[in-house]
Amino acid sequence: MPNSEITPDQQQANSSGEPEYSATLRHYLLGEQLGEGGFGQVFQAWDSKLERYVAVKRLKSGEHRSQSRQALHEARAAASLDHPAFVKIYAIEDEEDPPSIVMELIRGKTLRKILHEGPMSEPDAREMLMQLSAAMQVAHASGLVHGDLKPSNIMLDDSGRYRILDFGLALVNDTEVTTSTNQLDPQGTIAYMAPERLMGGALTASADIYALGVIFYEALTGHRPFPERNGLALAAALMQTSSDGWNYPAEISRPLVRLILQMTARTTERRFTSMLALQQALMTETPVAAASASAINAVMQDENTARIRVFPVRPALTRRILAVFAVVLGLSVTLWAGNHYLNSAGLFERFSESRAMETGLQALQYNDRPGSLKTAEEAFQSVLAHDPNHAAAAAGLSIVNSYRYWFEFSDELYLKKAEASALQAEKLNSSLALSQVAMGLYHYLRHDYDLSLQYYDKAISLDPGTYFAWTLKIATLNALKRHDESLQIATEQLRLHPKQRLFADSIGEIYFQRGDLKAAEKAFRASLDIDPDVVFAYINLSNVLIRQNRIAEAQQILQKGLQIRSSPGLFTNLGNLLFLQGNYVAAADAFRNAVSVDKGDPGDYLGWANLADTLLWLPGERESAMQAYGKARELLKKRMERKPGRYELISRLALYSARLKLEAEAIPLIEESLKLAPKQADNLFRAGLAYELLGKRALAIQTLQLAIVAGYPKQFIEAEPDLLDLRRDPAFGS
Repeated sequence: MPNSEITPDQQQANSSGEPEYSATLRHYLLGEQLGEGGFGQVFQAWDSKLERYVAVKRLKSGEHRSQSRQALHEARAAASLDHPAFVKIYAIEDEEDPPSIVMELIRGKTLRKILHEGPMSEPDAREMLMQLSAAMQVAHASGLVHGDLKPSNIMLDDSGRYRILDFGLALVNDTEVTTSTNQLDPQGTIAYMAPERLMGGALTASADIYALGVIFYEALTGHRPFPERNGLALAAALMQTSSDGWNYPAEISRPLVRLILQMTARTTERRFTSMLALQQALMTETPVAAASASAINAVMQDENTARIRVFPVRPALTRRILAVFAVVLGLSVTLWAGNHYLNSAGLFERFSESRAMETGLQALQYNDRPGSLKTAEEAFQSVLAHDPNHAAAAAGLSIVNSYRYWFEFSDELYLKKAEASALQAEKLNSSLALSQVAMGLYHYLRHDYDLSLQYYDKAISLDPGTYFAWTLKIATLNALKRHDESLQIATEQLRLHPKQRLFADSIGEIYFQRGDLKAAEKAFRASLDIDPDVVFAYINLSNVLIRQNRIAEAQQILQKGLQIRSSPGLFTNLGNLLFLQGNYVAAADAFRNAVSVDKGDPGDYLGWANLADTLLWLPGERESAMQAYGKARELLKKRMERKPGRYELISRLALYSARLKLEAEAIPLIEESLKLAPKQADNLFRAGLAYELLGKRALAIQTLQLAIVAGYPKQFIEAEPDLLDLRRDPAFGS
């Protein structure tokens, strides 16, 4: 493909002064030939109707008619793929013989041409691999296999994005070894064919994984395996040896060597099971990928907004972090528990008050349901309207506001309300176990874990059957990493109360933190057996499955949860999963639901940022992305009115403002965040990224170098797509 467009008037003119074209196909004027392969010839062409350049592949006829029909069939299938890496198929012109396929004309360099200039750096090679694997995950999910991935079929376009050429046209086993670019390499296809294909085996998605492994090897070393061999000798070498015998220069990091070995294993059973599994391994080994860098950036923040969702930290709805663990304390008060609290204290003389309290406590039990917290709040307030000195109602109202603090993304207003009601309840009746629970929960959210334990122990001493206190004590011990104690308590309480799912959730959480995924999965499935109507259990189970690379099962679990009811957490996890698969269209839909009025939480600024980040990957959606960033900015500014002086909020607002090119607003915010937290690695990173987005390259380099010194992983910086040009700046590496 040419590196720049050629307009019709720039083409060589004939004697009449008109542009010269080799042929005409309907309303397409065919220009220079760009490539030729077993299926046909590819031409640059001018679309006279839409006035744009396209690429036209004219398929062969005659004895190749059956292959051409197959190529048309696969082209129609490939046209359904919605991913920016795939070349768009505009039309199939099959009314003439031979038929033709009209495609997007890409400007840039083939990977073959790039590698002729020498090997790539590890960060650039990792970025390439992540982009390509994300795209191929989308294809494989649609049942399509490329079958002929190689450097000459991959192009780096002028925007810095890798594109996959000839998708769907190389699926048929082409004995003539097809290519369709100007880099005709008759031995290239053999070099990238999986051993099972060379031996006549069926074409599967695993063959694409193998091909990418060879490409990744070539990108890092500058040469393909057995570069001195060609033809049958090359095929024999690939069939009779394994990739652990290839030459790996000492400068290639060992984790990347391990990655190549698993991608290019001789048997399909030893390779990665999917492109998604490959991406996750790349994130672990390197440990980040371009498509997930922004999510990992979100991990590097203060302890008050931890990304890994382990009860009872609020749901962390952050794009591209799939370990969003969501064991949410559903103060699971069944009637036995509610009456235990209420009747033991002799609090009710009027049935209406008792019924209102039961309503409120049951609403807290099912806090995953829309409107549950509002129902609980109204119930407790109605009791307080009849009796302002009702300790249990005040404690319940405190718990409601503690929940809202979790679910409304640490809005300090709710925490203040929770404190006021908890103090009121304790003042009214300090001998009521529920009052102690409310105080303990408030202090837990303040990260005063030791003090929180004292309140729970007091509640248990007042009433050994205090269900609330046991569940919260388990959570607090987990936060203190006292897992042996918490596991012992949770196991015993589940034995005593086998119908209380939250004890099963707690057990799953403990095993999850320990890395025992099989035991965690068993516990979460037990929770669903106890109560299949709680969406948080589906989130928990999906995350365990994701950690085990059981992606299809995880997606099914999330969809099953959504059949129960809509949930911002479910939609966010689904969006994360789809994003990692490279299905940005579907991911954007999921994130839209996560912030919608009827299905999600429109007040979640991180949810809007998730949506904006995803829209940036979709052609023609940049304006919508900026609108979403604007919404995130608006919501965050409101949050900052209640929580001023927090560097992480200030730096995020600075970043959103920078994306919106609001330099006058962004620069003072950057400076303020750096003044508040000059040595915080995550703060320095966001500041450096914001500077780069604003065109302040020198400041960006300086700040990012400070971030690295402060402990921010350099791999994360190397993987951030918006820092691609900066990473290539010699000043950054100096």
